[in-house]
Amino acid sequence: MDQLCYYCIDIMHWWADHTFLTYGEINILLFVIIQPLLILYGCWASIKCATTKNERTKRVIKITGISIIIFGILLTILVCLIPMLAAK
Repeated sequence: MDQLCYYCIDIMHWWADHTFLTYGEINILLFVIIQPLLILYGCWASIKCATTKNERTKRVIKITGISIIIFGILLTILVCLIPMLAAK
């Protein structure tokens, strides 16, 4: 588990070296801004789906949630692959 943590830290340091952001700013962006927003969206979507009777609204919320998950997976793969490819 420690190796995964160190690998993630290395990725954030790599991004800090190759962008205009510092390591601390990337950390805040990920864990103080983006993660809470995703959690709030997930809570809102769950409540909305549970309380609405409109099937179209439920479908839109589910599609949006699935899109966010797919985007997150692709972004994670991209963030992990770029440092590996740049190192070669």
